[in-house]
Amino acid sequence: MVRIPFHLGEIHNIGAKTRERMVGTLQVPAMRQHGLSLVGWSAAQRGFLFVRQQPDASQLLACVAGRGEVWMDDGWRPLRAGEAYATPVEVPHAYRATGPGIWHLCWASYGGEGAWPFPVKTPTVLHTEIEPLRLAIEGLCTCAGQAKADQSELTLWAQLVHRRVTATLQPNLTAESQLGRLWARVNADLAHPWTLSELAREAALSREALRRRCLRECGHSPLREVTRLRLQRAAELLRHTPDKIAAIAQRVGFNDPFAFSTAFKRLHGTQPSACRQPRR
Repeated sequence: MVRIPFHLGEIHNIGAKTRERMVGTLQVPAMRQHGLSLVGWSAAQRGFLFVRQQPDASQLLACVAGRGEVWMDDGWRPLRAGEAYATPVEVPHAYRATGPGIWHLCWASYGGEGAWPFPVKTPTVLHTEIEPLRLAIEGLCTCAGQAKADQSELTLWAQLVHRRVTATLQPNLTAESQLGRLWARVNADLAHPWTLSELAREAALSREALRRRCLRECGHSPLREVTRLRLQRAAELLRHTPDKIAAIAQRVGFNDPFAFSTAFKRLHGTQPSACRQPRR
C-alpha cells in the first residue's frame, strides 16, 4: 500500500490531459469576505496527483463523476460521485486520478483555519449532494472568465459558493461534533487501554453504530483511530522533546517498544528515530 512518508516532498501534478478552470482572490476580491482563496473544477485524467504534506489551506474536494482515490491516513480509498473529501489546514492529504476515464471534480479552498466552515481535524470523506455546489462553482468560474466581469455579480457568485460549501458540510456537523468530543477525550488520556466498549460508551452510541460512523467518516475502525491519534502524538513528542523513544511509546499507550516502532513505521513510513529534530 502506498504511504505518505515524512521525507516525501510536495507533489502538484495535474497531468498532461487534465483540464482545469479556477479563480482566485485577484479575479474575485469578494472571495476574501468568506475566507475563500481558490475555487475551481478539474476534469482529471491519469497523471493527476496532489500530495500536500503541510497544506496552508483547508479544502473541500467533491467528486461529480468518475472515480479517483484520496488519502485517508492509513492508505488510499476510492472517492466516487456523491462523495466529498474535506481536508483541514496543516494536516497531510493527497488525491489522485486512477481510472482510464475522467475524474470530474469541483473544489473550494479556504485560506486559514478560522475561515473553514467545518471543524474537521483529519481528512474526512462525506456523503453529500454535489450538484448544487458544482453549479455554483461553474457559475463563478464562467462569470470571472468574461471579458468585462461585473464585480457585483461576482460577489453574489462567491457568496453562493460559500453557502453551497456550508450546506454541503452542514449535515455532517452534528456527527463530527459527537465524534470530535470522543476523540478529544481519547487525546486527553492516550495511555489508557481503550476498548471498543469504552469508546462507544463515551460517544453515547452502540458499538456497531460507532463502528459504522467511524468507518464512514474516518475510513477505518474506532480502535484504528485511537492508534492513529497515539502515533500522531508520538510524532509530535519525537520532534519536540528529548524523551527516549521507549518513554514516548509508553506515554501514548504502547507498552512494547517494538510494537510501537512497527506501528509507527506502518503509519508514517519511517522509523521513530527519523522524526527527531537535529540538536544544535
